[in-house]
Amino acid sequence: MKNISISEILFDYRRVQCFVLMMLIINCSLIASPKSTSNKYIQESKVKIDKRGAIKPNNPLIIFAAITGNPTKVEVQKYLDNFKSAGIEQLLIYPRSGLEVEFMSEEFLDICEYIIEYAAQNGMSIWLYDEYYCPSGISAGQVIRQNEDYASKKVSIFASEYATGKVIDNVRKKRDYYWTVSSIPLYADVLNEKAVDSFIALTYEKYYSRFGKYFGNVIKGVFTDEPSPGYATLYHKTRGSLLELTYWSGLEEEYHQHTNRDFRKDVEAHLHGVTPPNLWADYFYLLGKRFKSTYLDKISTWCKQHNVVLTGHLMDEITPAEALKANGDPLMAINSFGMPGIDEIFTKTTLKSTEWVTMGMIKNATKKAKATDALAELFSLGPADMPLGKIRQMIWITALHGVNHYVLSVAPVDARGNMQKRWYMTFNPTQPWFKALKELGEDAQKASLYAGKESDYKIAVRYPQTLTASTLFNPDNVKPAFQLAELLGNLYDWQWNPILIEEETEDVSVYESVISIGLNGITEEKTGAFFHSFDELAVWLEQNIRRDIRVENTSGGLADNILLKKFKDNSICVVSLSDKSQGELTLKLDNGETCIFEMPEYGVFTYEPGQVSSIKKNVLPISPDELMEYKLTAPNAMRVFFDESGKCEFYLDKDIDNVTLVARKFGDAVSLFGDTVSLKLDEKEVLVIQSCQLLPEEFKNLYMESDKLTLKKGKHLLSLIDKKRDYTYLPSAFLFGDFSLKKDNQLGQLSETLSIRSFKNQGLLNYAGGIEFKKTETLNGKEYISIDTGGLVAEVFINGQSIGRKAWAPFLWKIPLKYRNKTVDLRILITTSIQPLFGELKK
Repeated sequence: MKNISISEILFDYRRVQCFVLMMLIINCSLIASPKSTSNKYIQESKVKIDKRGAIKPNNPLIIFAAITGNPTKVEVQKYLDNFKSAGIEQLLIYPRSGLEVEFMSEEFLDICEYIIEYAAQNGMSIWLYDEYYCPSGISAGQVIRQNEDYASKKVSIFASEYATGKVIDNVRKKRDYYWTVSSIPLYADVLNEKAVDSFIALTYEKYYSRFGKYFGNVIKGVFTDEPSPGYATLYHKTRGSLLELTYWSGLEEEYHQHTNRDFRKDVEAHLHGVTPPNLWADYFYLLGKRFKSTYLDKISTWCKQHNVVLTGHLMDEITPAEALKANGDPLMAINSFGMPGIDEIFTKTTLKSTEWVTMGMIKNATKKAKATDALAELFSLGPADMPLGKIRQMIWITALHGVNHYVLSVAPVDARGNMQKRWYMTFNPTQPWFKALKELGEDAQKASLYAGKESDYKIAVRYPQTLTASTLFNPDNVKPAFQLAELLGNLYDWQWNPILIEEETEDVSVYESVISIGLNGITEEKTGAFFHSFDELAVWLEQNIRRDIRVENTSGGLADNILLKKFKDNSICVVSLSDKSQGELTLKLDNGETCIFEMPEYGVFTYEPGQVSSIKKNVLPISPDELMEYKLTAPNAMRVFFDESGKCEFYLDKDIDNVTLVARKFGDAVSLFGDTVSLKLDEKEVLVIQSCQLLPEEFKNLYMESDKLTLKKGKHLLSLIDKKRDYTYLPSAFLFGDFSLKKDNQLGQLSETLSIRSFKNQGLLNYAGGIEFKKTETLNGKEYISIDTGGLVAEVFINGQSIGRKAWAPFLWKIPLKYRNKTVDLRILITTSIQPLFGELKK
């Protein structure tokens, strides 16, 4: 091997950088619309370079900007200023429940224009959303209003009652079958080319007509959300039918051309108890092929022609059974996106709960298509008090499967859509920890770099398309002995790094082992070894596949609850799959190198060759149970829970002045979004007519507040004048004031001191905001300060100087050298989530 000097390496490195920069500039000039050159707001190519001269990725966080109400340009600008201040560079415009203008109307496009123009002026990127909510394809009902034949189709198969097909005297009696094709007008037929053309005209073409000059520069792509040929059939059954299938014009001809058999005869034979070979594998293949050609390929081609990329995700990727029913051939479908994507909105991050199939699908798509970009929609099911550590953990889990764009779902303009929601999560300034999006974005940049690394894969696992298809309509409900998600989860648990591949992947020579699931067990294809249990497979792999790396616990065994990835550049990443600290772990390489590291809750550890152990010593711990003086950054609150009769009792142990009653006040009797609340306090109506100042921006327009009230010691009663629904994520009323709140609605005087661990139970049960704890501390030469914040975001100040904000464990701050031998004033600013006010709480 030729010896290469450092100067040669640096020269080549700089030469590559110059080439990349030049190509980026050329690419931007090629894709820009002719119209765009005359617009002073169009972005120029902005390439970031870090201190070492390396190209630095843009912030990969994408805000799912939910458009609600009918915001003015000024309101939109104010809304977007917040994200700009937090370092956000990308927005996905998302029309959803709470929008009070018609989707794709001129009024709606006006709002989009406010956002796009702001993005153009401020160096931000925009992604468009192609539907009002999901699944995509219907353009908020406009496609079917244009032509009723564009509705989704299904075929329902019935049998005559007098011939049931039962076995009598060992002979199955023949029965007559009746096939009925019907429409499901709630959903568009994504298998009908004309319906898809209509959808493109009503949505994509309208976007381009209005914003064409921004396509390919400010507007990066279009997000299609859960288009599905099978969804309507799955969830809209016809009573009495024996079998229902997604149907399209040409199905029977395509089946005959593919198999040289008659589809109706084959299906009826199946219903009669004799299933023809590959009937369902052929059907789902054809369904997937049709979905790909009529919807995904057609829209992807349109996007390419208009200098943007098609992204988004499929319906129901979680298990092969669900994925086949919804999409036909899931791997074929996901590989049809220009930028493949997934959604993981449940935020399941443990070894047993992580959506390993979903993760495997996106990694398959990025590897097979050699895609440089992939996307994940995340977090929308909440809860609103999800720790930033868990949010970061999920970003890294997706990054290690090739995802480098992370959609933070959602961030509504305001919360009026919450009346129709069954869950709540927000990434807008309503969250007291909102400023920590800056740290999350910086960390996500690092995650996105790991997403682009090429990984070492020794083990491939085949996606069980044919096996799954054969069992979906099995009358005896026979299922495979082992599930794909469980197999992948076990492989990760054993610290292997599997890659999901198609059934028909021909070249498997690059893998040391290829594993497939059968009806009764697991097969290792290269040797023909068959396993009846995961334990047998684990032993075989340990004996036959050489390990390059392993992570051990303090007992010397394989560490549990981690996701371990090694890359071809010899870097390594370890992600904790636990919400508990795992203490010290040891990374061992086959070359003899070791590295000891600490793995905190939701932790991430990255390793570069030659890296040394990084256990922090000389640490000053601040006890979370220590009582400290404090200051609140927001008023304390009591969230009012009304009983079924519309009443709520609460109790004061002292007189309290300057209490404010806040009530939901928007909409009217005929408004789709709105439910105005009127209240009585101790049987006397309270006027709640002042503009709301006490709630976060997302809620101010939806509530009003009373004048200041004085409440006397004793029992009080709040009651609804007209019984209203107390929406979980849009409560009817609050009390705000300088009081403590403990369980059973006990209000009193706030104590002079609180602790970080127990402030909720010390009087701040419904508090949402910041708590600034204060104390004097002698540092005694310590290098670090550690604080157990319970996962809450914290910023530490020494003598008024911030030494950093931490959003996840380890909550460890390096003490500036000038303070290490001094007695200092220490301030610790803890910020909560919005959950106590607007999340799901026990009454």
